[in-house]
Amino acid sequence: MTCVDTWEGGVQYHDIGLDLDDETHTSAAVETRFDTNVARVTGHDPGSGDPANPVRKMKGRSTLVLSQLVAESGGGCGGSGGGGKFDVAYVDGSHNARDVMTDGVMCWELLRRGGVMVFDDYLWDQVMGHLPPKKCPRMAIDAFLAMFKDELLVLELGYQCIVQKLVVHN
Repeated sequence: MTCVDTWEGGVQYHDIGLDLDDETHTSAAVETRFDTNVARVTGHDPGSGDPANPVRKMKGRSTLVLSQLVAESGGGCGGSGGGGKFDVAYVDGSHNARDVMTDGVMCWELLRRGGVMVFDDYLWDQVMGHLPPKKCPRMAIDAFLAMFKDELLVLELGYQCIVQKLVVHN
C-alpha cells in the first residue's frame, strides 16, 4: 500500500468555516496518528523505510509524488495506460476540481488494467452548496468519466464514484 499525503490538513475546511486549528488537528498530530495506526496494524513504522513494511509512506504534494511514481513505472500520458503498478487507487485529497482531475489522471496511469479507482466526495457540492463548482470534486470527476469513458466501467456513482479500468485489447 502506498499512501501519499502532505499531512498538512485540508484548506477546504477553512473555506466552509470549520476551525480545525486545535492541537488534535495540527499536521504533526495527524501524521503521528497515521503512523501510530499503521504501526498497530503492520507492526512497522511507516516512516522507517523498512522494506518489510507493507505500507509505503510518501510525504509530499500529490502532483510531485504521483509524477515520480508514474516515472518509476515507465508510464506517462499517451501510453497504453495499462502497465500500472496498483490494483486500487483511492483519490481523496484536495476537493478543488483542478487537483482532483490531476490526481485522477495520474492515478489512472498507475492503475493496472482491471484495477479499481475510487473518487471520494463526488457529492461534496451538495453538502457544501455555497461553494463554487471549481472548489468541489464533481466537475473534475465528470470530466474524467467523459475523457476515459471507453477505458472504464462505472461501478458506483453515489457519494463515491467507483470505476474499473477495462482490459482493452489493441
